[in-house]
Amino acid sequence: MPEIPLHRFRPALLACLAATSTALAQCEAGNLISNCGFEVDTAGWTTTWVDSLVRTTSAAHGGIASAETDARFSATSNLFLSQITTCVPVNPETNYGVQTFFKLVSGAIPSCSVGTVFIDALKCAGFLVGNQSTLPAAIDDQSWTRASGIAASPADALSVAVILTCQASLDFLVRQDDAFLAPAIFLDGFESSDLSEWSSSSP
Repeated sequence: MPEIPLHRFRPALLACLAATSTALAQCEAGNLISNCGFEVDTAGWTTTWVDSLVRTTSAAHGGIASAETDARFSATSNLFLSQITTCVPVNPETNYGVQTFFKLVSGAIPSCSVGTVFIDALKCAGFLVGNQSTLPAAIDDQSWTRASGIAASPADALSVAVILTCQASLDFLVRQDDAFLAPAIFLDGFESSDLSEWSSSSP
C-alpha cells in the first residue's frame, strides 16, 4: 500500500482541531457551569417548565451550538413560560455573578431573565422558593440579548439552581446560550463599568 503524505491530511486535521478548540473554549475560566454553551448536548440542564429542550446549531452566541426551548401555558400565571435549570455547588456568603444570552426564534416577544435559588443541600431537586436575583431582558429576533445579575449566597448555601426563564402572553420559541456563574469579580470583564470589587492599590 503506497504511503500517503502527511500534508494531505493537514488541512482537515487543523480544521478538526480548530472546531474542537472552539467547542471547549466556550466555558470561560472561572465559570462554574460545566455545560454552559450546549456545545455537545443539554446534559446537566432540567426542563422545569418546557415541553422540549434540544441542542441546535442553527444559531449560537458563542461556539457552534445553543439550547432551544418551547413554551408551556401556565393557568396560574395566565402566561406562556419557558424555564430550564442547572444545579451548581457554591460557597456560602459569596457574591456570584450570573448571566446568559437569549434569542427569540419565533412567536411572541418574551421577557427573559436569569435567576438563582440557593439551597442548603448539594442537590437542587425539589426546590420551591429561594433567594432570587435577576435582571430581566426584553429580547427580539434580531440579536442575542444578555440578562445578568448579582446574587449573594446565604450562610447555609451549598448549591444554587441557575434558572433561565422567559414568559409572554402568547406562545413562543426561544434559544439560550453561554450561561455563566462565578464569583462576581469575574462576571463581565469590566464590560458593565462596575469596578467595585477592584482596588488600585499596589502590593
